[in-house]
Amino acid sequence: MKLNKVTNGLLQPERAHTLSASFGTTCTRFVLQAAATLLLSCTLSSVHAASAGPAGTYPVGNKASWSTQVSGAVRSTTHLPVASDNSRYPWGAYLSDTPPRVGFNNMNTCLPASKFATMSDGSVSGYRIANDILLVTTFGNLFGRYWWHNGTSYIYQSVRGDFQGNGRMNFTEPNAAASYWCLAARTVDRNATLTQTGGSSADIANAFIVLYIGPKAVPGTYNSPSIYLGRVFNENYLTLVNNSSFRVVPATDCSIALQDANVDFGPVNNTRTDRAVLGSFTSGLDIQCATIYNSSGGNTIAMTLKFAGTVGRANYALSLRDTGNVELAEVHGVRSNTTVSCNSAVTNKITFSGTNVSIGNIGAGLTSIPLTWTLCSNGALNYGNGTARATVTLSWP
Repeated sequence: MKLNKVTNGLLQPERAHTLSASFGTTCTRFVLQAAATLLLSCTLSSVHAASAGPAGTYPVGNKASWSTQVSGAVRSTTHLPVASDNSRYPWGAYLSDTPPRVGFNNMNTCLPASKFATMSDGSVSGYRIANDILLVTTFGNLFGRYWWHNGTSYIYQSVRGDFQGNGRMNFTEPNAAASYWCLAARTVDRNATLTQTGGSSADIANAFIVLYIGPKAVPGTYNSPSIYLGRVFNENYLTLVNNSSFRVVPATDCSIALQDANVDFGPVNNTRTDRAVLGSFTSGLDIQCATIYNSSGGNTIAMTLKFAGTVGRANYALSLRDTGNVELAEVHGVRSNTTVSCNSAVTNKITFSGTNVSIGNIGAGLTSIPLTWTLCSNGALNYGNGTARATVTLSWP
């Protein structure tokens, strides 16, 4: 339908999180999205003495929430041959949640696979503290040495596993290890007679132990175990990280919605006068926050709004165009309940160039922001039905 010297405008939401708009008979979308940027706080230290474990407060879904770097070695001096299925035994090195047993009557075994899990989003795997709460070992490597008997003599053998960014371990050659934190004998040595003696050792170098908190974690207080480095037989072992407790709290959870079901400029007369006000409508934007997480401990958090769309002659003008891409008019917006001039930018005027604008600190509950949309002429005296599109995003740290 074409308009004879009349331009209609309609701004209409479809559902929460979406502000839809049309100017004329064609729908124009202002899609509202709540988006969060999470800041990661990581503590990095090289472990020679044991590092402190995670002890902070972290929001659900924060993923990498705490980290420490670990390095160290455990040496052996005693010769002790063993013939066995070696897949359960960390002849290279292993990490444990309990102190490795000491003495050559005590064989230590790899942690069982049941102690490990994969995060609900599939991104990382590691030691399971609770549902979607993992200790993940990334980068760096485990390195170990042992001797194996070929039927005539003992041969010195080194094995190595490299931790990946997803918490899994890649081996330099096939390894009989049964879990993520275990460096066993080579697969070809699975049933060989093995020994550890002078020069045998277990090493971990430049690895990071990271606390990951996934989106399905349940708020509460959790205990993180001590993490130890050892091997199949130990004259001693190394404590890498001390046990600790930490809190998981709800993450910031906010949504946005347009107050009015319909925003209609009504019939307007176009004019050759440039930047004339053709119509306006006062509405508002509701921010509803179920929970607020502030890493500094406050009960509010700074937020921003960002509008992005096809700009007209200035970044504060949203271009209204017909299907032939001819501009019919411009739409201006302001974060207030007052109609403003179409001539220039004013305080709180919305720009459509994708620039974040502070809206101050927002707390839990309902916060309403007034919005006034103004239909402005462009002096071209074009007529018809037009559309304009933009996206507005609510963001918080």
